Amino acid sequence: MDWLTGYGGRKVEAACGSGAAAFRAGLMAVGSEEVDSALVVGVEKMTESLPVETTEALATAADADYESAQGLSFVAINALVMQLYLHAYGWKHTDFASFSINAHANAMHNPFARLHETITEKDYINARMVADPINLLDASPTGDGAAAALLVPVDTIDPSYRRHVKIIGSASATDSIAIHQP
Repeated sequence: MDWLTGYGGRKVEAACGSGAAAFRAGLMAVGSEEVDSALVVGVEKMTESLPVETTEALATAADADYESAQGLSFVAINALVMQLYLHAYGWKHTDFASFSINAHANAMHNPFARLHETITEKDYINARMVADPINLLDASPTGDGAAAALLVPVDTIDPSYRRHVKIIGSASATDSIAIHQP
């Protein structure tokens, strides 16, 4: 914290989990009374870069020795993991159609959603393959977005104010996803 102004800042980087990691860091800072409040802000800006630049930037979160150096993209890494999962548990690729169908259905009710179109199981089955077995409807698109949350102790909120969320628990864990060591 800056001793002159009483304000501090922190940058949190955790690849696709940065927003959740920043939220938890703010939550822990408020919960431990390190700070009175925390404004957690997440920003993603990916559409102004060329696809090759975006892929290179995303690759920095992968294992440099076993994944990035071999030219694997995140989609390729996820495809290898999904192949292992399908094999290990006897699932079929079509068993995952409901996830994409549900996400697209939810987007129809959200005016801020990026893709406003319903899809069917047939659409899912016929979608262009990106990295076998991941097809276009399995892969998340790159995009731009931002979100913010103001975190304060629950006892400082006026009980009549209904637009708040009470966080009753938080946990975090890490693990490796080394595709070279299944």
